[in-house]
Amino acid sequence: MARPSKGQQPAVAARAPVTHETSAQSPRARRQLAVVGFVGYLISGLLVSMGIATLVETTGVETPVSVQFGIPLAFAVLAAWRGATVSAIVRPTEVFVRNRWRSVTVPLGEIEAVETGASVPYTTINVVDYVRYQFSSDSAMAADMLNPSDLLKIRRRGHRRRLPVYATLGMGSYVDDMQPFLTALAAAGHAVELAPWAPPVDADAI
Repeated sequence: MARPSKGQQPAVAARAPVTHETSAQSPRARRQLAVVGFVGYLISGLLVSMGIATLVETTGVETPVSVQFGIPLAFAVLAAWRGATVSAIVRPTEVFVRNRWRSVTVPLGEIEAVETGASVPYTTINVVDYVRYQFSSDSAMAADMLNPSDLLKIRRRGHRRRLPVYATLGMGSYVDDMQPFLTALAAAGHAVELAPWAPPVDADAI
């Protein structure tokens, strides 16, 4: 399937009703969640662990270094593994979403809309990619890394907060991989329009 050109939205037309399961297949999203989860939880875990150890030492009890580093490391590995197993599945009567720490089954009748949105992990990745873009000799390649469609979010009846679908993280950069999942959503009555690609704004030109 040909990749849509820059500035052009991919066509996601409604087809026959959903009769089988269709999952969001994105090894790239899983890798990103695994890396961000490991680094983020390891750093925050180490900071918390060292803070607690410092407080404990004021009572005269010394915390072993293996405990200070071992527990955060174990938690970071768990976070990476959970990030690497995220998934999203469109079924005939529901959408199943498994994020890093939570799994949710949403009946199709409860879904008001499926929208594109931003995420903290991918925003961080975009910042890094933007820096790489500034110093890259191949601007076309670097520009492919920057896309406003970070991930899908499900708006549900009776819920104020939208449910993020982390299996679609960074989906604007690999629309082809997401096409079967997007088509299944459209067949269920929830077509998604991806935001058109736009080059990063040069602050010096403003």
